[in-house]
Amino acid sequence: MKQQRVAIITVNYHKEEKTLRLIESLKKQNYKNYFITVVDNDSQPEAFSFIDEDINVIRNPENSGWAGGFRRAVQLILTNEKPDYFLLLNNDQIVDKNMLKELVKTAEIEPNIGFVAPSIYDIENKNKIQTCGGYMNFWTGIAIESKRPKDNTVQEVDGYKEYVDDCALLIRREVIERAGLHDPMYFLYFEDPDWNIAARKAGFKIINNQNAKIYHEIYGSSEGKKSPIVVYHLARNRILFMRKHKLLRFPIFLLINTFITFPIHFIKYLSNKYFDLLLPLTKGYVVGTLKSIFHPKFSNPKIYDTQ
Repeated sequence: MKQQRVAIITVNYHKEEKTLRLIESLKKQNYKNYFITVVDNDSQPEAFSFIDEDINVIRNPENSGWAGGFRRAVQLILTNEKPDYFLLLNNDQIVDKNMLKELVKTAEIEPNIGFVAPSIYDIENKNKIQTCGGYMNFWTGIAIESKRPKDNTVQEVDGYKEYVDDCALLIRREVIERAGLHDPMYFLYFEDPDWNIAARKAGFKIINNQNAKIYHEIYGSSEGKKSPIVVYHLARNRILFMRKHKLLRFPIFLLINTFITFPIHFIKYLSNKYFDLLLPLTKGYVVGTLKSIFHPKFSNPKIYDTQ
């Protein structure tokens, strides 16, 4: 039986050793009909000098973020061929040898299955599940761990309140053609629940196959949970996400965010002496609030949009 063609994409930002580690784990896959593309954001001349010739490296002179890097790779790949699926992977992880086979097997059950996500395990403790997806609170804009059972089954995800992470995600090509790509306004974080909603609105199912496994280093591709870039984009994008998807509820969310969520985070960082995070937290809150009120611009761009 012919294996479906899978385009694997990972985005690198000054973490070459982690990307190479991921590639080495991909070479052990039991599923063989794939090719690998690395988007190297803010690419340096010496980066990936000794990488295998069959791996395509897209050298991006600027840092276009996670969503922008993936978008550029998809555009370039589709100028040359039409893979059946795309597999989006964070570079701060390694994959189980059966992961791709399990993901494709699930996607092939029905033509309207658009996303299939694996279970995400801790790279330091390979028996510990980090997540099988998230659960979004549409009053606070805060996501928590999915409430679905972790029992090695194949489960459908509703795609609205619940979503699957895009740190490891198999995507049917038709999802990109009909629902578009990541909304470029996010850059980092909140692009995955947003894209889940877009896929569901386009009529696709979202599945979590818990027999497919990856081993993930939390925030390993973005300098850790307590880095300024993470804090800024989480604070900013929480507001933009809520403005995009819950317009009628947005004024109440804004009050909760202004008088409860933001102060709690500010006091927490202050009391823990994370002084370097106070400015990015505040800036993210201010920029997100002003942009959501005065200049909201939301889209899930089609493949060849240039915006």
